[in-house]
Amino acid sequence: MAATAAVQCEGGVVHSAPEAARYEGCGSIVGDLRKLVSLAGIESVEHARSVEIRNNPVLAGYFGLLPELSKVQEPLVVEANRGLSKRDIEAVVGRVAVQAQQVTANVDGAQGERLN
Repeated sequence: MAATAAVQCEGGVVHSAPEAARYEGCGSIVGDLRKLVSLAGIESVEHARSVEIRNNPVLAGYFGLLPELSKVQEPLVVEANRGLSKRDIEAVVGRVAVQAQQVTANVDGAQGERLN
């Protein structure tokens, strides 16, 4: 049986759940996603060049923060997202292998602190 190639999607602006739904099934996203309320629709992303989740005051991690993400090539940044719990942030930071060895995370919405 042949392996199925991961679907690559272009970034964009997400204002609503229907707009987020267009990212369901994406294996990777090229470009930025902006104005996020939820990460629903991109929970299947496994690998990324970089992940920066910043300045999304109403973003919520209902079912975990990017539960399938396991590897990031460049920095992983999670800051100024008041809707995310400390537990959500610690779970993704603890799970994801960052090849560039730079992780910045913050729970309070203030400036992040570099963790390594």
